[in-house]
Amino acid sequence: MEPDGKQVAFVSDRSGSAQVWLLPLDGGEARQLTKLPIDVSEPIWSPLGDKIAFAAEVYPGKTPEETAAKDKERAESKSKVRVYDG
Repeated sequence: MEPDGKQVAFVSDRSGSAQVWLLPLDGGEARQLTKLPIDVSEPIWSPLGDKIAFAAEVYPGKTPEETAAKDKERAESKSKVRVYDG
């Protein structure tokens, strides 16, 4: 819940992927806050309530868009080989 208690941040997949949504507690509809090509989780408000942090898994050195493209490429690949080096 936002520090001033006016809205709550939550994760929902109603848009097709897990994204952060905001719901005003005085009534009204939830609105989608994040629109990333990858799922997000664990939203948390800053102490002043002016920012929200959240977690998202990306490949090292890759953007969310690059991560989504790599995931799509892996899903469409006929080969399911994995290489572990550690």
